[in-house]
Amino acid sequence: MGLDIVLLALLTWYGFKGYKKGIVQVLFSAVAMIAATLGALKLSGKISGYFFQKNSDISPWLPVLSFILVFSAILFLVFLISKTIDSSLKKIRLGWLNRLAGMALYILMISFVFSTVLWIGDKVNLIKPETKSASLTYPFIAPIAPRGFELFGTVLPFVKSSYAEMEALFDKVDQHLPE
Repeated sequence: MGLDIVLLALLTWYGFKGYKKGIVQVLFSAVAMIAATLGALKLSGKISGYFFQKNSDISPWLPVLSFILVFSAILFLVFLISKTIDSSLKKIRLGWLNRLAGMALYILMISFVFSTVLWIGDKVNLIKPETKSASLTYPFIAPIAPRGFELFGTVLPFVKSSYAEMEALFDKVDQHLPE
């Protein structure tokens, strides 16, 4: 139930934000989210792997922290670029359709990111089975990221290999965690 409340809060917040911004600004945000997620998947496995080689007493949080760090850095860089481009597009006004489309796209994006966080949390055993079974939305939200990465992998092959690298790293981390 806790996951459902967090998801509902995120969907409400980002749905409102998307409605307020409109599709033009949300598209730039979508590019930033996708680039940050894919880049973080590609690079966080390498960063976590590097620290894992240096210290076998790895914290289960290391893959999550590596992902968040790389995700945030890429998101910030794309945000700077998008602000520059967005300033030249301020004159475009699509009215209510612009706002509704922005809301729908933001809800889709936050669902993908939340699903990615659930996937990582599940792989390092941070999400208890009771939490998953108590959630009404987990069965619907959890598969979004793996399916999305599979789809992205057909277009961008490095995504498929990055996904496999992260899976292997999570298996290594799981072997070193106390039971």
